[in-house]
Amino acid sequence: MKSTSLLLAAVALLTAGSSFADSSVSKAVNAGIRVHQDHSFFEEYAYGDGDISFKMDYRIVRAPGFVEIGTLVTPDATGQSGLSTVFTPGISAMLSDNNLYGGLSILRSFDDSLSTLTDWYWQFGLGYAWNYSDTLAIEFGTAYPFEGFDDFSEFDAGDLEYVISITVAL
Repeated sequence: MKSTSLLLAAVALLTAGSSFADSSVSKAVNAGIRVHQDHSFFEEYAYGDGDISFKMDYRIVRAPGFVEIGTLVTPDATGQSGLSTVFTPGISAMLSDNNLYGGLSILRSFDDSLSTLTDWYWQFGLGYAWNYSDTLAIEFGTAYPFEGFDDFSEFDAGDLEYVISITVAL
């Protein structure tokens, strides 16, 4: 029931973000890499120290932020024994102010046979977008995945993960 509610909330958020049919809405794609950490308290986390994911996201941008839906693909994940490839789809809601952005995501990881590896989990994200031109930006960010909001008493800066990506406006 909990995961169904979270999924419905994520779909509602995406639908709300895409329902604006005026000229102030723009779309973009974002692709990059993410370096994962072995978490100090997230037991079922599918990633280990130094695992590299490739990310691809689709964005719907409308001031003051954007909604993003996408996935992480990790060819050689080491977080749980016997894993090879891990797929982690997710949806994000981000607020932005000039070049800075931050927000919350909800994600779930699957292995290469599409068996569930994790329950739905959350992630805070913060980043900086260097706008190279009107249609191209290079982004640097950090992400902090966590199982639930009651886990913040166990926050460890060593659990932060790092992202570098390129965004192209459509």
